[in-house]
Amino acid sequence: MRNIKIDDLKKSIDVSKREWKNIFSTNCYAYALGIDIPNDDIYFPGIIGGDKSLILNNSFCYSKLIQNLILDFNALDLDYRESSSTDIVSDIEWKIALLVNENKGICDEFHFLRQHESGIWYHKPGWIFPVTNLDDAGKIITDPSKSHFDYSSYKGCYVLKKKRNR
Repeated sequence: MRNIKIDDLKKSIDVSKREWKNIFSTNCYAYALGIDIPNDDIYFPGIIGGDKSLILNNSFCYSKLIQNLILDFNALDLDYRESSSTDIVSDIEWKIALLVNENKGICDEFHFLRQHESGIWYHKPGWIFPVTNLDDAGKIITDPSKSHFDYSSYKGCYVLKKKRNR
């Protein structure tokens, strides 16, 4: 893993950014968080906060995924709350959606989307693919809970915002 400082990650968060320098060396998680720093193994939930368990396992418990998300949100100084896909957010917040491939409580894949200020949802379908607003059926994503993804199912949304400097 590249040695990236947590302060650099915090400073890089910019969800209004449309032109990314490192779009082909980040994944859906980095895109959802608004991080434009390349790294081929840091962008798995929990690693930013210090837990490498998800990247080391091919399958994981859904509750561990959520625990690791919260670990990263805290490490990045992000306030968060659960939300529905249709809740409206303020100008200083953004909303992400979580999708997983889950069977009997065990997951083997996660995917994240981010809602733009237009209300349309965008995602990065893998490390080497560009950002898109289309689901796997080729339809514009207006509600991730009603969109089609071949290998993942909608689990919920989080509203995020940077914590104010204390």
